[in-house]
Amino acid sequence: MRLIHAICAAAVLLASAPAHAADPVWSMNAASCVPDSETIRNDRHNTSSAFISHRTGNVDLIRVICDVSNPQSFQGSLWNLVVTYRDSTGTGATANVLASLRRTSRTTGTTALVGSFNSNSSAAVAMNKSVTAFTHTFNFDASYYRVEITLDRASTSEIVQAVGVAIEPGAE
Repeated sequence: MRLIHAICAAAVLLASAPAHAADPVWSMNAASCVPDSETIRNDRHNTSSAFISHRTGNVDLIRVICDVSNPQSFQGSLWNLVVTYRDSTGTGATANVLASLRRTSRTTGTTALVGSFNSNSSAAVAMNKSVTAFTHTFNFDASYYRVEITLDRASTSEIVQAVGVAIEPGAE
């Protein structure tokens, strides 16, 4: 009888467990990323516990750098770069949120683009989560990895915010 209860309990747990195929192997809140020197020097940005955005009255470019770590989790070659953001202009070219995954050789310092996202590819004007697929075999022995998030706007009436970025396994 105990065996039947144990089997039933296991079945219930398995049936109610969420699917983990899209669990991120790495994620970072944008406010935890490091602003570049121009962003800091010119006091261009605001951070909150939820996002990074332009300081009131500022329209200059903001760039933050998010160090990618956790190499044991990066298995496979199909990936998604996931960005949670807001771009009040949608596909309009006057404001955008960009995210670029870059690798830098640990021996030569050469940098290469691995995957990228541009908010102008979506008509969404409210808070949005977007997924961009890319193919790459991560090699933390040979390269350092980072995600650069850039916020740009032409007018103070435009809203661009970055909440965070993640790297998730893609569809195999």
